[in-house]
Amino acid sequence: MSKRLPPKRVLTIGLLLQLGSAAVLALLGGCYERVTSAKGFGSDQYKVEERYQESSTLDDWIFGKETKRP
Repeated sequence: MSKRLPPKRVLTIGLLLQLGSAAVLALLGGCYERVTSAKGFGSDQYKVEERYQESSTLDDWIFGKETKRP
C-alpha cells in the first residue's frame, strides 16, 4: 500500500517550489550598465557608447528632441 501525503503538506511543498522557482528566475535576470551620455567634471573616465534604441516620436514629445553628438 502506498503512503499519501496529507493535502496540507502537498500545498506547502507546491508553494515552496513556486517561491523557489520565482527567486531563481528573479536572480537570472541580471543587470548591466550602459553609459550613453556623460557631461561635466570627470566625464572623461566613462566609456560612452551609442544608443541602441532609436528615438520615436513619443520619446521626442516626452523628453524633447536630442541633438546629435559630434
